[in-house]
Amino acid sequence: MKTLTKQQWIGVGLLLLLVVAVEVFVQVVLPQLATVNPEDSEENALLSTADSLLQKDGRSAFRRDTIWICLQPFDPNTADSATLVHLGLQPWQARNMLRYRAKGGRYRRAEDMRRLYGMTDSLYATLLPYIAIDSSSWRDMLVAMDTVSRYHQGHIKRDTIIELNSADTASLQYIRGVGPATARAIIAYREALGGYADTSQLREIPRYNASVSWDIPFDSILPHLSVCMDSIHAIEVNRASVRQLTRHPYLRFEDARAIYTLRRNRFSLHDIEELHAIPTLSDSLLVRLTPYLSFQD
Repeated sequence: MKTLTKQQWIGVGLLLLLVVAVEVFVQVVLPQLATVNPEDSEENALLSTADSLLQKDGRSAFRRDTIWICLQPFDPNTADSATLVHLGLQPWQARNMLRYRAKGGRYRRAEDMRRLYGMTDSLYATLLPYIAIDSSSWRDMLVAMDTVSRYHQGHIKRDTIIELNSADTASLQYIRGVGPATARAIIAYREALGGYADTSQLREIPRYNASVSWDIPFDSILPHLSVCMDSIHAIEVNRASVRQLTRHPYLRFEDARAIYTLRRNRFSLHDIEELHAIPTLSDSLLVRLTPYLSFQD
């Protein structure tokens, strides 16, 4: 057998290395290239760490692979997600900021940016000179708050009529002397009743909620209130359980059970006059209950 020369052995070795390299390329590299998602590549580029600090157009800028991060003045209350990412924030940090703003959150001072989750001391120090918060909106809000405050203190007189069954706590506070606690008590009692049938029912709130007391004469509130009885949610007597009846402020457990028993004995009730058969229900109470009971089958 002829012995291979040294040069021939080298040639064989190089050939084997070439075969192995081709096999690795076909079996490993090509499948990975085929599964690359362009969006994933862009996301990975955004999430890569900064690799150099450059100077461009007289402004400080650094590069994350192929994504330029340019530091420029921005308002954290108005900047969009793209601007925030190009300032150096992670995409998920930008999304958190937008969600915070969508829920009514605002950055009043540059220092508020430090509270952003994931904000590092070095990134905050880099961004601090470029944070420019527009304070005009805050001045407008402070002026509005001062206007409401002076109104409640009686410095501004305003004639207004508030409909009790549709008002919220904010609108109720337009009435001179009605503060947040009283407004909340008015709404809570309205929900318990199912709606107001008469403005005089406000006198019942201290008995319903012992923590509330009127600090002003009721007569000064009455001219600014009205009720729309179409908004009352009546209890369906022929379907209601004892528990549902008891939830109404005008009915005790014994009264609710008596109404339920009378309904079962008669199969159904047709009008409030039938409730006169219950001794514990006085005529005056039945008059007050009339708007809150429905006898439809």
